[in-house]
Amino acid sequence: MKVELAHYDGEYIVHILGKPSEDFKETLDQVFKVYQEFLDSENLQVDDEVRVRLYLSDLANQYGELCEFIAENKFEDRNIITIGQAPTSLSKVSFEAYLIRNTANTDLSVKGRVSDNVFKFSNGEYETLFIRNKSNPNLERDEQAKDLLNCLSRDVDFNQGDVQKDLHRTWIYIRDIDMNYQVLADERKKYFDTINMTPETHYVASTGIEALNEKANCLYYMDSVVVKGLVQGQVKYLSSPKNICPTYAYCSDRSYGKVGQNVTFERGTQISYGDRNHYYISGTASIDRDGNILYLRDVLRQAQRALDNVAALLDDGEATLEDALQFIVYLRDISDHEKVLSFLRSKITKDIPIVMVKGNVCNASWLVEIECYAVRHSVDRDFSSYVN
Repeated sequence: MKVELAHYDGEYIVHILGKPSEDFKETLDQVFKVYQEFLDSENLQVDDEVRVRLYLSDLANQYGELCEFIAENKFEDRNIITIGQAPTSLSKVSFEAYLIRNTANTDLSVKGRVSDNVFKFSNGEYETLFIRNKSNPNLERDEQAKDLLNCLSRDVDFNQGDVQKDLHRTWIYIRDIDMNYQVLADERKKYFDTINMTPETHYVASTGIEALNEKANCLYYMDSVVVKGLVQGQVKYLSSPKNICPTYAYCSDRSYGKVGQNVTFERGTQISYGDRNHYYISGTASIDRDGNILYLRDVLRQAQRALDNVAALLDDGEATLEDALQFIVYLRDISDHEKVLSFLRSKITKDIPIVMVKGNVCNASWLVEIECYAVRHSVDRDFSSYVN
């Protein structure tokens, strides 16, 4: 099995890729065994774990076995998130974990499950909520999109948060994105309008991508990162007008090579702490400053342009690709796996996790989309540290 690691001053991201074509249960067993060996080698504990994401090749058929595995190992209280996106390597499981170790040996954090779909991580002055919402599969398509956003509001309100102020990152997973994306985009814009999230205020870093749920008639599900305790000046919304247009500037023509209307998310978000900056770069594709999709039918040139756009967004926050801790790459055609991975490894000098999965983007002409999480050293005595 392949293990990839990146870390920065107490933050760790580990990626473990199962071997191709092995039995699903055996792969799960092996992945978690290798993970435990990694923890032991790095002197980390399961208590340092904040989140695990499992990208699965056939979620509908694997979900039952996964639930049995979690119950057998008493993992119910851990923040294990399942995503119905097949690893492009042909493995049945791609495993990613985010951990934080207290470098000062003080009482760093309190972690725990608030409810079935909300996990809380309290870290000094800050409280982070990881929220998983699913639309009601018994509703019609438009109502499912509304339900997804209403559920998010309910969960944030219940945990004394404010969506407009505290929501900073979302991943929206859509069944049959070519058919169902625009409905979600329309409803999200309406929802944001009601809470004063507009081009004049701000949106949120986000990825909207195709993925399956374990229930065939559930069209939408969403993972959200809500950070409470941030003060004025800690959040910056990243842009690069010379490279890539704001999302709300997309046209209304969704024909080949066009994107669509009512697209409302930030290209990237920077959160500054006393000891570091975090960068959430949204799903980014091959697009120019006027909103045109570049290099139709050429996956490698699209990958280059997408990576250039990611770098430009990081530059707006005074960071570079060298500060990245992880990339997630979504491919429309899994046969492009080897050449895209080889290309990215030639451009990204650090041996950090690159998670590659099957994920159609919101327009068929995008062959690849790249998102990034980065951390850069910073000292700002006006803000509390992220890791004490």
